[in-house]
Amino acid sequence: ERMLPGASLRPLAIKLFVDQTVQGPLMIGSMFCWCALANGASLPAIRAKLDEELFSTWCASVWVWAPVQVLQQAVVPLQYRVAVSNLVSYFWDTYLSLQMMPAPAEAGAPVDPFPRQAATAAAPGAQPL
Repeated sequence: ERMLPGASLRPLAIKLFVDQTVQGPLMIGSMFCWCALANGASLPAIRAKLDEELFSTWCASVWVWAPVQVLQQAVVPLQYRVAVSNLVSYFWDTYLSLQMMPAPAEAGAPVDPFPRQAATAAAPGAQPL
C-alpha cells in the first residue's frame, strides 16, 4: 500500500501484474527446488521437474490468486488481508504439496516410521508392542 496506494484500476493492475509475473513463479519454483532437494533429488531431476511442472502450476496459481488479489485489494480492509491470504493459502499450499510429490514410480517403497524391533533385540523381560 505504501508504494502503490489505492484500489483504483491502475495501482490494482500493477500490483497484480508484478505479483503474478515476478513473485508467483519465483515462489513456486523455489518451493519445487527446496522440496526436491529435501527429498534427495539430483539437480538434473530438479530441472526436469521444473521444466515439467512449473508453468502449469504457475498457470493454476494465476487462476487462484489473481481473483483473490483483485477482491482483496478492492474490497477487503487492510487489517484483514493477511487473514484472507492465509485462508486461501491453506488450500493453495495443499494443492502445491500434491504437485510437488514424486510420481509413484519415482517414490520408491514407503518407509515405516515406526519399525518394530526384532524380538531378539528387545531388552530381557520387555513385552512386544
